[in-house]
Amino acid sequence: MNTYKAKVDSCKLSIPLKECVIINSQLTEKVTTIKYIEDTAEHVNTVTKQGEPIVINTEDGLSFKVYLDNQLNYIDGQRVTEPYLTVLLNSKLLKGNYFEGINKNTFNDLYKYVMSTNTFMCSYDAFKSARYNDLDICFDFKSTKEQFLNLNESLKKSFLNTSLLHTINKSDNLGMYTPSKKAPRQQATPSKPFIKFYSKELDMEYNSTSFAMAYLKESDYKDLYRFECTISNSKHKKRLAIDKVKTIFDLLQIDLQSICSDMIKEYIDKPIIAKKTSMKPSKEIYLNLIEGLIEHKAPLNKIREYFTLDSTIHNRPTRNAYKELYYELISDAKIDIDNIKLSSDTNTVFNYLGINKV
Repeated sequence: MNTYKAKVDSCKLSIPLKECVIINSQLTEKVTTIKYIEDTAEHVNTVTKQGEPIVINTEDGLSFKVYLDNQLNYIDGQRVTEPYLTVLLNSKLLKGNYFEGINKNTFNDLYKYVMSTNTFMCSYDAFKSARYNDLDICFDFKSTKEQFLNLNESLKKSFLNTSLLHTINKSDNLGMYTPSKKAPRQQATPSKPFIKFYSKELDMEYNSTSFAMAYLKESDYKDLYRFECTISNSKHKKRLAIDKVKTIFDLLQIDLQSICSDMIKEYIDKPIIAKKTSMKPSKEIYLNLIEGLIEHKAPLNKIREYFTLDSTIHNRPTRNAYKELYYELISDAKIDIDNIKLSSDTNTVFNYLGINKV
């Protein structure tokens, strides 16, 4: 199992319905629900709707959902509504490879599982080209309880607004999260995203017992903790400067570590108002720069620093433009991002998230 390796834990994927073949007619056939009083058989209400979501929950802790919905699209510049097939996925569907997470190497296994449910069929290319939303990125790290509590105290000292960081310390749950004490996922916004640190060991022992017993060994999650953050919608993607990363497979090939860093910095970096500036750097020069840094075995976080502008001088649109350039260049076919990661010197939570200097 790889610690300090950013990966996708769960996501909502949407594929154009025209690229799918429905196998389970429950998705498309009319479904009528009749409500009545059980004792008297008196009719209360009858509701008929087109199609019903398919939900699969297995005894060994796997969950999977498919449904149809209408989504906006642009065809020849015109805004239209089209039917999509949406799938809710999570890394538990990878079974024994759960801690590998959803990445470019495990994505085909995820596709095979979805196809094995016999709910619908689509090509692997269509699956790779799916839209993504409500996406959780995470990484795991080893820690003792004492070290984790120390991390909690350090984060409190780093947060600009400590009231947004909430802590839970129970026998069955140990963690900290943002931005609200109740319903934090629902209360989150692009500028105050949902972030969570928690004990994966306790999570497996108390919340995912059936899954852990079926597919994992206790040593897989002993003293294991997780950082998790959520990309909620298109506005959030734009704020993170990844709105041009349209498909799930494209996302799996960019620097997810940097996204984790940007998420937590929403709570640590002080926002400023600055005059907008514009520069048009040569992409070829920057690509040459990256290649030169790789030749000198520079770690990924050092390469990323060349595209990170001073937040006290430049405003967010300018800083985002350089982030977009970084994501575009780092995903270039010439760049072997896996080899760069092998030379990274990030081995602590703060270093990995790029906040070791706060």
